[in-house]
Amino acid sequence: MKLITAARLQGIALNVATVFSMPRLCDISLEATVTTNINDIDLKVEPFSLLENLESITKLKSEVANQCHLEIDFIDDILPCTAIQEGLVALSNKDAGAYVAQNIYTLPPGIDIDRFKAAWNRVFAHESILRTRIVYIESSGFLQVVVRESIDWQIATNIQEIIDLDRLLPAYNGAALSRYTILEAAEGPQFVWTAHHALYDGWCIPLMLAKVEACYHDQNAKLNAGATYPQFIKYLSGTNKVESDNFWRAKLSETTALQFPTLPHPSYQIHATTLSSHVAHVSREKGSQYTLPSTIRAAWALVIAAYSGSTDDVVFGETLTGRDAPIPGIVDMIGPTLATVPTRIRINYDHQVGRFLEDVQSLSAAAIPYQYAGELLP
Repeated sequence: MKLITAARLQGIALNVATVFSMPRLCDISLEATVTTNINDIDLKVEPFSLLENLESITKLKSEVANQCHLEIDFIDDILPCTAIQEGLVALSNKDAGAYVAQNIYTLPPGIDIDRFKAAWNRVFAHESILRTRIVYIESSGFLQVVVRESIDWQIATNIQEIIDLDRLLPAYNGAALSRYTILEAAEGPQFVWTAHHALYDGWCIPLMLAKVEACYHDQNAKLNAGATYPQFIKYLSGTNKVESDNFWRAKLSETTALQFPTLPHPSYQIHATTLSSHVAHVSREKGSQYTLPSTIRAAWALVIAAYSGSTDDVVFGETLTGRDAPIPGIVDMIGPTLATVPTRIRINYDHQVGRFLEDVQSLSAAAIPYQYAGELLP
Protein backbone atom coordinates (compact mmCIF):
# COMPACT_ATOMS: atom_id res chain seq x y z
CA MET A 1 0.00 0.00 0.00
CA LYS A 2 2.94 2.33 0.61
CA LEU A 3 4.06 1.76 -2.98
CA ILE A 4 0.59 2.58 -4.32
CA THR A 5 0.33 5.74 -2.20
CA ALA A 6 3.77 6.93 -3.27
CA ALA A 7 2.92 6.24 -6.92
CA ARG A 8 -0.35 8.19 -6.70
CA LEU A 9 1.49 11.22 -5.33
CA GLN A 10 3.63 11.13 -8.47
CA GLY A 11 0.64 10.82 -10.78
CA ILE A 12 0.98 7.06 -11.39
CA ALA A 13 -2.05 4.81 -10.91
CA LEU A 14 -1.55 1.29 -9.53
CA ASN A 15 -3.85 -1.10 -7.71
CA VAL A 16 -3.17 -3.67 -5.02
CA ALA A 17 -4.33 -6.61 -7.13
CA THR A 18 -1.72 -5.77 -9.77
CA VAL A 19 1.08 -5.48 -7.19
CA PHE A 20 0.18 -8.83 -5.62
CA SER A 21 -0.09 -10.65 -8.92
CA MET A 22 3.10 -9.09 -10.34
CA PRO A 23 5.80 -9.02 -7.67
CA ARG A 24 8.49 -7.64 -10.02
CA LEU A 25 8.64 -3.87 -10.56
CA CYS A 26 9.40 -4.27 -14.26
CA ASP A 27 6.10 -6.15 -14.72
CA ILE A 28 4.14 -3.69 -12.57
CA SER A 29 5.42 -0.77 -14.63
CA LEU A 30 3.80 -2.23 -17.75
CA GLU A 31 0.38 -2.10 -16.03
CA ALA A 32 0.80 1.38 -14.52
CA THR A 33 -1.03 4.33 -16.03
CA VAL A 34 -0.32 8.03 -15.78
CA THR A 35 -3.06 9.98 -14.05
CA THR A 36 -3.67 13.44 -12.68
CA ASN A 37 -1.74 14.28 -9.54
CA ILE A 38 -3.86 13.55 -6.47
CA ASN A 39 -3.65 17.18 -5.40
CA ASP A 40 -5.39 18.27 -8.61
CA ILE A 41 -8.40 15.96 -8.21
CA ASP A 42 -11.57 17.21 -6.55
CA LEU A 43 -12.54 14.33 -4.26
CA LYS A 44 -15.21 16.20 -2.33
CA VAL A 45 -18.58 14.52 -1.96
CA GLU A 46 -21.37 17.06 -1.70
CA PRO A 47 -23.61 16.71 1.38
CA PHE A 48 -26.74 14.58 0.81
CA SER A 49 -25.57 13.69 -2.72
CA LEU A 50 -25.36 9.96 -1.91
CA LEU A 51 -29.06 9.72 -1.10
CA GLU A 52 -31.25 8.16 -3.77
CA ASN A 53 -34.27 10.48 -3.49
CA LEU A 54 -32.93 14.01 -3.40
CA GLU A 55 -36.42 15.52 -3.67
CA SER A 56 -37.41 14.50 -0.14
CA ILE A 57 -34.25 15.67 1.67
CA THR A 58 -36.04 18.35 3.69
CA LYS A 59 -38.59 15.86 4.99
CA LEU A 60 -35.88 13.30 5.72
CA LYS A 61 -33.72 15.87 7.54
CA SER A 62 -36.66 16.78 9.72
CA GLU A 63 -37.35 13.14 10.60
CA VAL A 64 -33.68 12.43 11.25
CA ALA A 65 -33.25 15.54 13.39
CA ASN A 66 -36.22 14.46 15.49
CA GLN A 67 -34.69 11.02 16.07
CA CYS A 68 -31.32 12.58 16.97
CA HIS A 69 -32.97 15.09 19.33
CA LEU A 70 -31.37 17.96 17.41
CA GLU A 71 -32.45 21.02 15.49
CA ILE A 72 -32.63 20.43 11.73
CA ASP A 73 -29.87 23.02 11.09
CA PHE A 74 -27.37 20.79 12.91
CA ILE A 75 -27.69 18.00 10.31
CA ASP A 76 -24.63 18.36 8.04
CA ASP A 77 -25.05 15.25 5.90
CA ILE A 78 -27.03 12.04 5.53
CA LEU A 79 -25.67 9.03 3.68
CA PRO A 80 -26.22 5.27 3.48
CA CYS A 81 -24.70 2.93 6.05
CA THR A 82 -22.44 0.06 5.17
CA ALA A 83 -23.78 -3.40 5.94
CA ILE A 84 -21.30 -3.82 8.78
CA GLN A 85 -22.42 -0.54 10.38
CA GLU A 86 -26.06 -1.65 10.17
CA GLY A 87 -25.26 -5.04 11.62
CA LEU A 88 -23.16 -3.76 14.52
CA VAL A 89 -25.74 -1.17 15.60
CA ALA A 90 -28.58 -3.70 15.28
CA LEU A 91 -26.66 -6.15 17.50
CA SER A 92 -25.99 -3.39 20.05
CA ASN A 93 -29.70 -2.64 20.18
CA LYS A 94 -30.35 -6.32 20.82
CA ASP A 95 -27.48 -6.81 23.30
CA ALA A 96 -26.71 -3.55 25.12
CA GLY A 97 -22.98 -2.80 25.22
CA ALA A 98 -22.08 -5.14 22.37
CA TYR A 99 -19.48 -3.79 19.94
CA VAL A 100 -18.73 -0.83 22.18
CA ALA A 101 -15.13 -0.43 23.35
CA GLN A 102 -13.79 1.58 26.26
CA ASN A 103 -10.24 2.70 25.58
CA ILE A 104 -8.50 3.96 28.74
CA TYR A 105 -5.33 6.02 28.39
CA THR A 106 -3.08 7.14 31.24
CA LEU A 107 -2.10 10.75 30.64
CA PRO A 108 1.47 11.87 31.40
CA PRO A 109 2.22 13.94 34.52
CA GLY A 110 2.00 17.67 33.92
CA ILE A 111 -0.32 17.39 30.93
CA ASP A 112 -2.39 20.50 30.20
CA ILE A 113 -5.94 19.09 30.32
CA ASP A 114 -7.51 22.14 28.65
CA ARG A 115 -4.99 21.91 25.83
CA PHE A 116 -5.62 18.17 25.56
CA LYS A 117 -9.35 18.78 25.25
CA ALA A 118 -8.78 21.49 22.65
CA ALA A 119 -6.70 19.06 20.56
CA TRP A 120 -9.48 16.46 20.67
CA ASN A 121 -12.08 19.12 19.89
CA ARG A 122 -10.22 20.06 16.71
CA VAL A 123 -9.86 16.45 15.52
CA PHE A 124 -13.53 15.84 16.37
CA ALA A 125 -14.55 18.81 14.22
CA HIS A 126 -12.24 17.75 11.37
CA GLU A 127 -13.27 14.07 11.16
CA SER A 128 -16.92 13.77 10.15
CA ILE A 129 -17.09 10.09 11.14
CA LEU A 130 -16.55 11.07 14.81
CA ARG A 131 -19.66 13.26 14.57
CA THR A 132 -21.71 10.52 12.93
CA ARG A 133 -24.80 8.84 14.33
CA ILE A 134 -26.76 5.86 13.04
CA VAL A 135 -30.50 6.33 12.64
CA TYR A 136 -33.16 3.83 11.64
CA ILE A 137 -35.97 5.36 9.59
CA GLU A 138 -38.97 3.23 8.65
CA SER A 139 -39.01 4.50 5.06
CA SER A 140 -35.25 4.42 4.44
CA GLY A 141 -33.74 1.84 6.77
CA PHE A 142 -30.43 2.56 8.48
CA LEU A 143 -28.74 5.87 7.65
CA GLN A 144 -25.62 7.53 8.98
CA VAL A 145 -26.05 11.15 9.92
CA VAL A 146 -23.23 13.65 10.29
CA VAL A 147 -24.16 16.27 12.88
CA ARG A 148 -22.63 19.61 13.76
CA GLU A 149 -21.80 19.41 17.43
CA SER A 150 -18.96 19.67 19.94
CA ILE A 151 -17.65 17.08 22.35
CA ASP A 152 -19.70 16.86 25.54
CA TRP A 153 -16.81 16.31 27.96
CA GLN A 154 -17.51 14.26 31.08
CA ILE A 155 -15.57 14.27 34.36
CA ALA A 156 -15.40 11.24 36.65
CA THR A 157 -13.39 10.31 39.73
CA ASN A 158 -13.91 6.55 39.63
CA ILE A 159 -13.85 4.25 36.61
CA GLN A 160 -16.81 2.33 38.02
CA GLU A 161 -18.92 5.46 37.57
CA ILE A 162 -18.73 5.13 33.80
CA ILE A 163 -17.70 1.56 33.02
CA ASP A 164 -21.26 0.29 32.66
CA LEU A 165 -23.26 3.39 31.80
CA ASP A 166 -20.92 4.61 29.05
CA ARG A 167 -21.05 1.29 27.22
CA LEU A 168 -24.76 1.73 26.54
CA LEU A 169 -24.24 3.23 23.09
CA PRO A 170 -26.37 4.30 21.38
CA ALA A 171 -28.63 5.33 24.26
CA TYR A 172 -31.53 5.60 21.81
CA ASN A 173 -32.14 5.54 18.06
CA GLY A 174 -30.00 8.35 16.65
CA ALA A 175 -28.01 8.98 19.84
CA ALA A 176 -24.28 9.74 19.93
CA LEU A 177 -21.95 6.79 19.37
CA SER A 178 -19.00 8.00 21.43
CA ARG A 179 -18.24 9.51 24.83
CA TYR A 180 -15.22 11.46 26.07
CA THR A 181 -14.31 11.40 29.76
CA ILE A 182 -11.47 12.76 31.87
CA LEU A 183 -10.95 10.44 34.82
CA GLU A 184 -9.47 12.27 37.80
CA ALA A 185 -7.91 9.23 39.41
CA ALA A 186 -5.71 9.32 42.53
CA GLU A 187 -2.73 8.00 40.58
CA GLY A 188 -3.08 10.66 37.92
CA PRO A 189 -5.43 11.78 35.13
CA GLN A 190 -6.74 9.29 32.59
CA PHE A 191 -8.68 9.71 29.38
CA VAL A 192 -11.51 7.32 28.55
CA TRP A 193 -12.70 7.17 24.96
CA THR A 194 -15.82 5.03 24.66
CA ALA A 195 -16.88 4.42 21.08
CA HIS A 196 -19.07 2.15 19.02
CA HIS A 197 -17.31 0.09 16.36
CA ALA A 198 -19.65 1.52 13.73
CA LEU A 199 -17.37 4.59 13.85
CA TYR A 200 -13.90 3.07 13.68
CA ASP A 201 -11.71 0.01 13.31
CA GLY A 202 -8.32 -0.88 14.76
CA TRP A 203 -6.49 0.77 11.87
CA CYS A 204 -7.96 4.17 12.82
CA ILE A 205 -6.82 4.45 16.42
CA PRO A 206 -3.11 5.25 15.88
CA LEU A 207 -4.03 7.63 13.04
CA MET A 208 -6.50 9.45 15.25
CA LEU A 209 -4.20 9.64 18.27
CA ALA A 210 -1.39 10.95 16.08
CA LYS A 211 -3.64 13.80 14.96
CA VAL A 212 -4.58 14.61 18.55
CA GLU A 213 -0.92 14.63 19.55
CA ALA A 214 -0.04 16.93 16.66
CA CYS A 215 -2.81 19.36 17.62
CA TYR A 216 -1.75 19.27 21.27
CA HIS A 217 1.80 20.35 20.41
CA ASP A 218 0.71 22.80 17.71
CA GLN A 219 -2.77 24.33 17.76
CA ASN A 220 -2.36 25.22 14.07
CA ALA A 221 -1.01 21.83 13.01
CA LYS A 222 -2.02 20.80 9.51
CA LEU A 223 -4.19 17.71 9.72
CA ASN A 224 -3.48 15.00 7.16
CA ALA A 225 -6.03 15.31 4.37
CA GLY A 226 -6.77 11.63 3.83
CA ALA A 227 -9.92 10.31 2.22
CA THR A 228 -13.22 11.05 3.94
CA TYR A 229 -15.77 8.42 4.90
CA PRO A 230 -18.36 9.74 2.40
CA GLN A 231 -15.78 9.04 -0.35
CA PHE A 232 -15.59 5.44 0.83
CA ILE A 233 -19.41 5.20 0.78
CA LYS A 234 -19.42 6.67 -2.73
CA TYR A 235 -16.93 4.02 -3.85
CA LEU A 236 -19.11 1.25 -2.43
CA SER A 237 -22.21 2.65 -4.12
CA GLY A 238 -20.43 2.62 -7.47
CA THR A 239 -19.32 -1.02 -7.27
CA ASN A 240 -20.93 -3.41 -9.75
CA LYS A 241 -23.03 -5.73 -7.58
CA VAL A 242 -23.91 -8.14 -10.39
CA GLU A 243 -20.25 -8.58 -11.30
CA SER A 244 -19.36 -9.07 -7.63
CA ASP A 245 -22.10 -11.68 -7.10
CA ASN A 246 -21.01 -13.56 -10.22
CA PHE A 247 -17.41 -13.64 -9.01
CA TRP A 248 -18.32 -15.15 -5.62
CA ARG A 249 -20.78 -17.65 -7.11
CA ALA A 250 -18.06 -18.92 -9.42
CA LYS A 251 -15.46 -18.97 -6.64
CA LEU A 252 -17.63 -20.89 -4.17
CA SER A 253 -19.58 -23.18 -6.49
CA GLU A 254 -19.43 -26.95 -6.13
CA THR A 255 -17.32 -26.85 -2.99
CA THR A 256 -16.72 -30.11 -1.14
CA ALA A 257 -15.32 -28.38 1.97
CA LEU A 258 -16.63 -29.61 5.31
CA GLN A 259 -17.66 -27.32 8.15
CA PHE A 260 -14.98 -27.09 10.82
CA PRO A 261 -15.47 -27.29 13.68
CA THR A 262 -18.79 -29.10 13.37
CA LEU A 263 -21.70 -27.46 15.22
CA PRO A 264 -23.81 -29.52 17.65
CA HIS A 265 -26.91 -28.84 15.52
CA PRO A 266 -27.81 -26.54 12.57
CA SER A 267 -29.60 -23.93 14.71
CA TYR A 268 -26.78 -23.70 17.28
CA GLN A 269 -25.97 -20.07 18.17
CA ILE A 270 -22.28 -19.40 18.75
CA HIS A 271 -21.35 -17.26 21.77
CA ALA A 272 -17.65 -16.68 22.37
CA THR A 273 -16.85 -16.83 26.09
CA THR A 274 -13.07 -17.25 26.06
CA LEU A 275 -10.10 -15.96 24.09
CA SER A 276 -7.19 -18.12 23.07
CA SER A 277 -4.10 -16.51 21.61
CA HIS A 278 -0.83 -17.87 20.29
CA VAL A 279 2.19 -15.88 19.22
CA ALA A 280 4.26 -17.30 16.40
CA HIS A 281 7.42 -15.64 15.12
CA VAL A 282 7.42 -15.76 11.35
CA SER A 283 9.46 -13.88 8.79
CA ARG A 284 9.45 -13.31 5.08
CA GLU A 285 12.56 -14.24 3.17
CA LYS A 286 14.16 -11.16 1.65
CA GLY A 287 13.39 -10.96 -2.05
CA SER A 288 10.55 -13.48 -1.83
CA GLN A 289 7.67 -12.88 -4.24
CA TYR A 290 5.17 -14.27 -1.73
CA THR A 291 3.65 -11.98 0.89
CA LEU A 292 3.44 -13.00 4.53
CA PRO A 293 -0.41 -13.04 4.45
CA SER A 294 -0.27 -15.46 1.50
CA THR A 295 2.06 -17.75 3.44
CA ILE A 296 -0.21 -17.67 6.50
CA ARG A 297 -3.32 -18.39 4.38
CA ALA A 298 -1.60 -21.36 2.79
CA ALA A 299 -0.45 -22.73 6.15
CA TRP A 300 -3.90 -22.28 7.70
CA ALA A 301 -5.52 -24.06 4.74
CA LEU A 302 -3.24 -27.07 5.25
CA VAL A 303 -4.08 -27.17 8.98
CA ILE A 304 -7.84 -27.04 8.35
CA ALA A 305 -7.53 -29.70 5.64
CA ALA A 306 -5.76 -32.01 8.08
CA TYR A 307 -8.25 -31.53 10.92
CA SER A 308 -11.54 -31.23 9.03
CA GLY A 309 -11.22 -34.28 6.82
CA SER A 310 -11.71 -32.14 3.73
CA THR A 311 -8.27 -32.78 2.35
CA ASP A 312 -8.28 -30.88 -0.95
CA ASP A 313 -10.98 -28.18 -0.65
CA VAL A 314 -10.96 -25.69 2.25
CA VAL A 315 -13.14 -22.65 2.96
CA PHE A 316 -12.64 -20.29 5.89
CA GLY A 317 -13.67 -16.75 6.79
CA GLU A 318 -11.14 -13.97 6.72
CA THR A 319 -11.35 -10.39 7.98
CA LEU A 320 -9.43 -7.86 5.88
CA THR A 321 -8.47 -4.26 6.62
CA GLY A 322 -10.13 -3.00 3.44
CA ARG A 323 -7.40 -0.38 3.13
CA ASP A 324 -6.45 -1.56 -0.34
CA ALA A 325 -9.56 -0.13 -2.04
CA PRO A 326 -8.64 2.18 -4.96
CA ILE A 327 -9.42 5.37 -3.05
CA PRO A 328 -6.64 7.94 -2.78
CA GLY A 329 -5.83 8.55 0.88
CA ILE A 330 -7.77 5.58 2.26
CA VAL A 331 -4.77 4.47 4.34
CA ASP A 332 -5.10 7.73 6.31
CA MET A 333 -8.90 7.72 6.54
CA ILE A 334 -10.71 7.58 9.89
CA GLY A 335 -13.65 5.19 9.67
CA PRO A 336 -14.37 1.44 9.52
CA THR A 337 -13.41 -0.29 6.26
CA LEU A 338 -13.22 -3.90 7.46
CA ALA A 339 -14.33 -6.54 4.98
CA THR A 340 -15.08 -10.18 5.78
CA VAL A 341 -14.75 -12.64 2.90
CA PRO A 342 -14.82 -16.41 2.39
CA THR A 343 -11.41 -17.70 1.36
CA ARG A 344 -11.48 -20.91 -0.67
CA ILE A 345 -8.26 -22.80 -1.28
CA ARG A 346 -8.04 -26.00 -3.28
CA ILE A 347 -4.99 -28.09 -2.50
CA ASN A 348 -3.18 -30.12 -5.14
CA TYR A 349 -0.68 -32.32 -3.32
CA ASP A 350 1.21 -32.95 -6.55
CA HIS A 351 2.30 -29.31 -6.65
CA GLN A 352 5.45 -28.04 -4.98
CA VAL A 353 5.24 -25.45 -2.18
CA GLY A 354 6.21 -22.59 -4.50
CA ARG A 355 3.38 -23.37 -6.90
CA PHE A 356 0.92 -23.69 -4.00
CA LEU A 357 1.91 -20.28 -2.61
CA GLU A 358 1.67 -18.75 -6.06
CA ASP A 359 -1.88 -20.08 -6.49
CA VAL A 360 -2.95 -18.83 -3.05
CA GLN A 361 -1.55 -15.35 -3.72
CA SER A 362 -3.18 -15.15 -7.15
CA LEU A 363 -6.58 -16.15 -5.74
CA SER A 364 -6.32 -13.53 -3.00
CA ALA A 365 -5.34 -10.83 -5.50
CA ALA A 366 -8.28 -11.73 -7.76
CA ALA A 367 -10.72 -11.31 -4.85
CA ILE A 368 -9.57 -7.79 -3.87
CA PRO A 369 -11.97 -5.90 -6.19
CA TYR A 370 -14.88 -7.93 -4.77
CA GLN A 371 -13.98 -7.97 -1.06
CA TYR A 372 -16.80 -5.56 -0.21
CA ALA A 373 -19.56 -7.85 -1.50
CA GLY A 374 -21.19 -7.90 1.93
CA GLU A 375 -20.91 -4.11 2.17
CA LEU A 376 -22.44 -3.15 -1.17
CA LEU A 377 -25.25 -0.64 -0.95
CA PRO A 378 -28.66 -1.45 -2.49
